[in-house]
Amino acid sequence: MHKLSLLTIFSLLLIGTFSCKSAEEQRAAELKKEVLEMHDVLMKKTEDLVKMRTQLAKAQNQSKSMVQRTAIKSTIILINAAESFMEDWMQYYAQNEPKADAEIDAVVDFYEKQLKELNRMNIQMDDALEKGKEWLKKMNS
Repeated sequence: MHKLSLLTIFSLLLIGTFSCKSAEEQRAAELKKEVLEMHDVLMKKTEDLVKMRTQLAKAQNQSKSMVQRTAIKSTIILINAAESFMEDWMQYYAQNEPKADAEIDAVVDFYEKQLKELNRMNIQMDDALEKGKEWLKKMNS
């Protein structure tokens, strides 16, 4: 009877270990999916930033006010910084994406950190787009 109890406990522990592992693997897969979805959203914003920069450069060239030209140039610098953030992140991601045999905790940690970075990038891009829209509105009114 004692051997049966030990066998039962051992079996339950073994099952619990594998079920936790699969839950961690599922969490990693969900995080990776979130990262890739956020990347796609930010790529669209990058395209919007490129268009915005073109429009701002045109407005900057047409402006007769040195103050406006300087302020527009500052906004273009914000756009360039947001774009560089995306380029740098993509390079980092490509070079550091976890391999299939990586420890699951390290994989989860990697994707959690990437989501934080992408959220920071999203804020930076939104800020640059908003400032660009403000200047275009001022220039067109």
